Amino acid sequence: MAEGTTLNQAWGALRVVLRDAFSFYDIKEIAGLAGIDVTHLASLVQQAGGGASKGQLITALDGQIRQLDNRRKSRVLTRIAEEIIKRRSDQSECLDEYLEGLGWQFVNGRLVPVELFDVSELAELPDAARTDLAKAAVRLRDGDLGGALAGACAAVDSATNAVYAEQRLAPQPNDGFQARCYKAIRAKGVFTVLTAELNALGWNEADAEKLANNLRGALNQGAYVMQTLRSRMGDVHGSKPVLKPLVSCHI
Repeated sequence: MAEGTTLNQAWGALRVVLRDAFSFYDIKEIAGLAGIDVTHLASLVQQAGGGASKGQLITALDGQIRQLDNRRKSRVLTRIAEEIIKRRSDQSECLDEYLEGLGWQFVNGRLVPVELFDVSELAELPDAARTDLAKAAVRLRDGDLGGALAGACAAVDSATNAVYAEQRLAPQPNDGFQARCYKAIRAKGVFTVLTAELNALGWNEADAEKLANNLRGALNQGAYVMQTLRSRMGDVHGSKPVLKPLVSCHI
């Protein structure tokens, strides 16, 4: 489905909450703060015994939002969602339900397609890594592949740094991204715990160890791929080409 179409669906959820939970002039104010040119709505005025209705105002906003390009539309809709939650935190659950039904989620103050990642897994991450991963997802959504790759690597760096601090590991000047990832995973005892849990499920020691070794290799190779992509694809100037399938599979 086209990006513009899915963003319009996200607006479909936001407009329902705006209509049901806010006054006529609150809706106008939120729209203005979100970046909508409210001068185009100047003719819509609510008056005692007459004037424009909330329905007419929302319909006019439909037209304004439809004309935005995808990147600006994304920013506007995110800002509207932020204002809704800030002003009416009681609407958070309702908004989440509507957005999820349309394939969206509100993560760290940003609208992100549900298929990019499972938001429930973010709770297990350090705060910095959670923020970086949300940024990576937004950049991927907006077509900024280099930025998405940088955000994904930053999320891993943040998680790795948290483990180093927790385990009091001394960073080595010559250790690259791949080495730091491997040392962090080993310091957390991931494979020891995995093997023990598999044994508890009835796996024999040889099979459990084989799976753990293969997982160890897969994670190590994944870190190598991310390290290589970060250095060889994408930069702040956009001069290095980035392949979307390679970026998507690492976010």
